[in-house]
Amino acid sequence: MTAGVEAIPPSRLFGLRARQVTVTRERGLRWLFACCIGLYGALSWAAQPLPLSWLERMREAASNLEYRGVLVHQHGGRLETLSIEHGHDGQGRERERLTSLSGEKREILRDGDSLLCILPANRRAQAVGDRQPTPLRSFLSADPRGLLHYYRIRLDGEDRIAGRSAQRLLIEPLDPYRYGLHLYLDKEYGLPLKTEMYNEQGKMISRLMFTEIVFESVSLEYSPVAEPPPGKVRRQATAEPYARASAGWRFEEIPKGFEPRLHIRRSGKNGSDTVEHFVFSDGLATLSLYIEAPDHPGQRLIGLSRAGAVNAYGHDFGDYHATAVGEVPMATLERVARSPRPVGEGND
Repeated sequence: MTAGVEAIPPSRLFGLRARQVTVTRERGLRWLFACCIGLYGALSWAAQPLPLSWLERMREAASNLEYRGVLVHQHGGRLETLSIEHGHDGQGRERERLTSLSGEKREILRDGDSLLCILPANRRAQAVGDRQPTPLRSFLSADPRGLLHYYRIRLDGEDRIAGRSAQRLLIEPLDPYRYGLHLYLDKEYGLPLKTEMYNEQGKMISRLMFTEIVFESVSLEYSPVAEPPPGKVRRQATAEPYARASAGWRFEEIPKGFEPRLHIRRSGKNGSDTVEHFVFSDGLATLSLYIEAPDHPGQRLIGLSRAGAVNAYGHDFGDYHATAVGEVPMATLERVARSPRPVGEGND
């Protein structure tokens, strides 16, 4: 996420409507990353108690199944229609295409560990590099019992979605730092046919649901709805597993269960300043934290902002500014945004 490129605000990615703050060029791309991650999180979530065995089936189905279908995405008072194709190439690498069917054309293409988000009207795209597009899959442990420290997971009857029988799974947070989920998993394959997210007050804030789905072999040859012109694709720096010594930052008093998993370092707007990007997860929920020395102090988020299910919190500390973004409660983002300390400062 380098500078000098026009913003891709979340309001342009499948209809999320940003409010309360003016999103700068840098922050717009951060919203985009959160939306991309949030959208894939809804589609891809692990002997064990029966509810946990359903999580395992879902995790495997999201990666291994081949299918195509139509789904609706309800968020922020809006309803969007999308098509999805999920398959593999000759080497077994995942490929996926997600395309808007309502409003202006928008597209997300995934090829293995590469993710390309395209907004033709803006003639802009964001290419996200190694490992970063699929952190949720890597964070979902093969042993999901650790989630029971932070969530109550139980079966809740059956339903019928897109003409298929579904098992309903409730995931309820045990503290105010996570959102709840209602998952409707295909009884034959385990793929989530419907996902609902609920806030701290029990209000549904997001729903993703298939209206049509066919499980069949899918061979994807990418031909985007509109290729951006040369030089208009933003390339994300390589993501690495978080290591405190090399990252140069540690984090204090973050909500229990959330850990820094990935670290991306890139050049800032003027080509010399550094922007640090950290991805946190508790094994289910995911958020991003950006740390930078702002070029223009007036063009930064201070306090809270909201766009549908995606929240953000900005905070100044010393010569730095921190912005936390994700589909988690504001209390979580505030604590994470206020948590960074340079390594070597205080007690390490």
